[in-house]
Amino acid sequence: MSGPALFGIGYTFYFGLGSINFIPLRGHVGSNILWIAGVGLAAFGLGVWLRTLIGAGRASNATTGLPAAIQEVIAWRPTAVLLGAVGAFAGILIVIQLGGLPLLAGDQRLGSSGYLTTLMFGFIVALAITGGHALANRRWDLVVWCVLGSGLLILLGYRTFILMPLGALFFTARNLGLARLRMRWWVFGCLLMYGLSWLAFYRFGAGKEAMFRMLFRLGMPAEYVPFIPVWVTPREGTGVFAILVQKFPHTWNYQDGQLLMSAFATMLPGKQEGPRLKIAEYIEGRPGITITPSILGQPYVDWGIGGVLVLMFVVGFVLKSLWIWQASSLTWAPRVASAYVLTFLLLDIHSGILDVPLIASALFLLWWASRAETRARNSAKHNLVVIPERASQA
Repeated sequence: MSGPALFGIGYTFYFGLGSINFIPLRGHVGSNILWIAGVGLAAFGLGVWLRTLIGAGRASNATTGLPAAIQEVIAWRPTAVLLGAVGAFAGILIVIQLGGLPLLAGDQRLGSSGYLTTLMFGFIVALAITGGHALANRRWDLVVWCVLGSGLLILLGYRTFILMPLGALFFTARNLGLARLRMRWWVFGCLLMYGLSWLAFYRFGAGKEAMFRMLFRLGMPAEYVPFIPVWVTPREGTGVFAILVQKFPHTWNYQDGQLLMSAFATMLPGKQEGPRLKIAEYIEGRPGITITPSILGQPYVDWGIGGVLVLMFVVGFVLKSLWIWQASSLTWAPRVASAYVLTFLLLDIHSGILDVPLIASALFLLWWASRAETRARNSAKHNLVVIPERASQA
């Protein structure tokens, strides 16, 4: 299954599950919300289709005359070591800044500096690169260390930190055609997502208890309880988006990019009001508590339906482009970069494309993979055996 297909399924599942009023929560998800989500999915499909037309025949010609086997990336180790060291140092500074482990700091974890969080993603990119080398060379011991290193990132208090490297490993294995690992990784991924859903659910605090009381008061069977945390995440994101649609029903109400610019403002020194805090203000949420608006929230608040159409079209076009690129790649570097971006976009179906550090890390990995692939192709072309013209005539 291709990357664009996986994203389309995840997007449909998210908004489909989020439209079910399993328990009365904020934001009424009606037909208008599903209509906007459907328009976004159509724009995504249009982007995939257009890129397929543009790239028809190119993937098969891209490796003409080049070796078919996956080649090793030249000098990958110094890059991974440097990024890992920078990221680990930034993580230590975050712990010092907050005065303890972010996982135990509650909402205080939001006070970490944006530039430190950006540097922290260096460690995640290092894990993705190391994992790509390990999978391409069947170094299972190194894969285990990458998984353990990813697990340590949960101490920083964000699900993204642990899901990004693990997702990159999972989709890299898929891109490399490691069929035997697919079922194991699927089972592991489902168990991980379920566990993290419960972890996030327990962070609701008093809201969690109120939700359970409401659940039983409505006569919901107790055996449904294990599925509630899985449903809460898409229902919350879809419900928040529903409120935003009610708050900004006309073009004159749109923010003209202010929400997007606030994401970049978080990189400035000091504590800045990020886009998720602004979303909380728009829907009159609890002061100081960030709220995720789903992938459609930011473009809709800034530019309305037009913003949703453009964003989803670009996502479809980019994912299809990366799928074509990695499928015809000579090294494993594009397969790692494609897996990283796919993981990033799948997570952003809920959280929205509002994390500048995550965007910066994805762009860096794409740049690094492009350079690695170019060097390998130039080297492979240089080493091709060319029959001289005189010899061929003889």
